[in-house]
Amino acid sequence: MKPGGYGAYSRTSTASLSGRRLEGQAFAKAAALLAQAVDHPAALAKALRFNNNLWTVVQADVAGPDSRLPEPLKGQIVALSLFMDKQTFALLAAGHDRKALEAMAAINRSLASGLLQSQG
Repeated sequence: MKPGGYGAYSRTSTASLSGRRLEGQAFAKAAALLAQAVDHPAALAKALRFNNNLWTVVQADVAGPDSRLPEPLKGQIVALSLFMDKQTFALLAAGHDRKALEAMAAINRSLASGLLQSQG
């Protein structure tokens, strides 16, 4: 993602982070918040808000004119972001759903793992 996305992620860590490490930390935080909401429905709104903000930044970055990602990868990322949007709206409408939250957390956890491992 572009360095401009830094502002959206700045609260994920007190350390100075950049690039993929910063993105990995943001996805890890989203996963943790969603996982917390699985067992604590009161945490649902905060988790959904953070996750939605994160994926909005991802969508904007992928669709932006400066994105150098290959088209097939852009398509996969957009598909994931649309899934996240759909799940978020469903949860906002219907309320707590353990399976949906677990699926969303697993996606974020997987992305965080990949991004953080790429930093060696």
